[in-house]
This record gives sequence, C-alpha cells and structure tokens, in this order.
Amino acid sequence: MLFSLAYIDDTICFSSSFEGHLADLEVVFDRFRQANLKWKATKCKLFQTRCKFVGHCVSEDGIEVDPAKVAFVVNWPFPTTITELRGFLVSVPTIARSARVLLVLQNL
Repeated sequence: MLFSLAYIDDTICFSSSFEGHLADLEVVFDRFRQANLKWKATKCKLFQTRCKFVGHCVSEDGIEVDPAKVAFVVNWPFPTTITELRGFLVSVPTIARSARVLLVLQNL
C-alpha cells in the first residue's frame, strides 16, 4: 500500500483525490478487518488536509517538522552542567533527525 503508513498504533492514509481517498480508505479498513484490528472512532480524523503524524505535519505541501518540536529545542535553557547537557541530549534525538531542526539550531 503506497497510500498508507503505520507506526506503532498510528496509521495515516493519503491520496491525490477525494475519490481515490475513498477507495484507499476502503482498502485500509478491509486490511484492519482481515487482521481483526479495531480503531477508536473518537481518535479517527477523516478527510483532513493537514495532520500531525509521528512528530511531523503532513499536508498536500509535503512533510514538515512539527513547529512545537522545533520550539521545544529552541526554547530549551542552555545547559550549564554535564547533567543538564545529558538531559538535553537524551530529549533531542527524535527531533534532531530532521535537517530543518538542525538548521534552526545552527542559525542561533
């Protein structure tokens, strides 16, 4: 399925048209049924043009780093001890994978 991604308990389905999206959702829902998996209606967001998925914002414009993740790194107080530095380095790995975050940090 090139129109669907899953990560742990999150699934995203993306399509280039509304009609295509309906067909893609039908396939995804069928696969859930075949695997005897269930989804919680209150957590489902259908027909979105922009959503957050695994720390990124996904839209028709592409994939961007979640601005809240960038703000988290930029606003982190400057470490003054080894313990504070370790705390920062442990908190950042998933965020630091994005080149955009690294560029923001580089320009500070």
